[in-house]
Amino acid sequence: MATQYAFAGYSALTPLLVGAIFWRKSTRWGALASALWVAAAVLGVAAIQQLIPPPAPGLAVPVWTVFGTEIITRSSAGTMVLGMLPVVPMTLISGALMAAVSLMTPSARPSPLTLTRYFTTARQQPAAAAD
Repeated sequence: MATQYAFAGYSALTPLLVGAIFWRKSTRWGALASALWVAAAVLGVAAIQQLIPPPAPGLAVPVWTVFGTEIITRSSAGTMVLGMLPVVPMTLISGALMAAVSLMTPSARPSPLTLTRYFTTARQQPAAAAD
């Protein structure tokens, strides 16, 4: 049971990790939004799987339907979102939140000194900063 949720949670946190390491415009608020979304989504999937019993193999129980389209279903294999494992939309939304919230909170970006420290190589740093 733990690996079922851990895989989705860790995978969905990948945009946060990549953004924090490689994207200069990432902010703590973008990271927080991404992390909170992943936590809520993993808890939501766990709740669906605990509250709705699995149907017979080959069948799916609609959990959330919009205009006749089954968005979230409960199958014997687990919870599905638009026919995919929940990790796919969780990761896409996590990345979108990281980008959107970081771009909306430019005042929370790291200082130029911090960016210089982490985004330049040893050869590019000034001699005084190499101490």
